[in-house]
Amino acid sequence: MQDFVVHTPDQLGPLVASFRRARHMSQAELARKLGTTQQAISKLEQDPTVVSVERLMKTLAALGVELVLRDTRSIQVGSRKTASDSSVTW
Repeated sequence: MQDFVVHTPDQLGPLVASFRRARHMSQAELARKLGTTQQAISKLEQDPTVVSVERLMKTLAALGVELVLRDTRSIQVGSRKTASDSSVTW
């Protein structure tokens, strides 16, 4: 299993398209599976900022892909993992 690091929303579209193609699915087939239109899948792949987190999560689930969030500020100390700062600033 390979992990894909995503730093910007623009990286999501090509990844979704890549996962879809790897499963030999057309945009129309994925759309039918999700109860939406081919145009909606095309838009997601072109500009993922236009979809809700809920729609993105459903799309990933339909493709058999999971979203993993990793705290990159964590420091490995021996066999114990400690977070350097657990606060999040928006």
